Amino acid sequence: MNTTINNIQTKFFLFLVSIAIFFVSSSCEKENEKFNEFNASINGKKIEGIGIATRNISSSGDTSFVIHTKAISFTEKFYFWNIPNISTTTHLNSNDFIGKLNQIDSANKLNTYISSSGELVITQLDNAVLQGKFNLLFVNSENNLDTLNVTFGNFKISYSTVWLTK
Repeated sequence: MNTTINNIQTKFFLFLVSIAIFFVSSSCEKENEKFNEFNASINGKKIEGIGIATRNISSSGDTSFVIHTKAISFTEKFYFWNIPNISTTTHLNSNDFIGKLNQIDSANKLNTYISSSGELVITQLDNAVLQGKFNLLFVNSENNLDTLNVTFGNFKISYSTVWLTK
């Protein structure tokens, strides 16, 4: 009878250890999870892309962030740079950072648009992740009558840190 009880206790103990290992490994996977989500609407057309971000730290200790996309399609690419160091949630207007959108038109001409108004809201999450929303008006750098209204912009991107030397 004692042998049966010992076997049951041993099996129960192994079961508990297995559950503990499962939960620990699950939480480790979430800690190492990488994000690269980026989406928005350009003049009402929904786009999705792969976001990339870096935190740049200069030798003087100044910190800034750069967010950009891999080519969303063959026609659009976003860049946001000179974003100041972020603590909790940061609201930025278009004068606080540089926003650029490159777009190739139907004639295969590259047009560069610069953000002229709107807002970018960024939150730095734990584990080197930036999450944000944006609504921005972009103006063609060669023709200020040509504008793109970018709305419902969202991103959740893991960032890497780059140490810059002068």
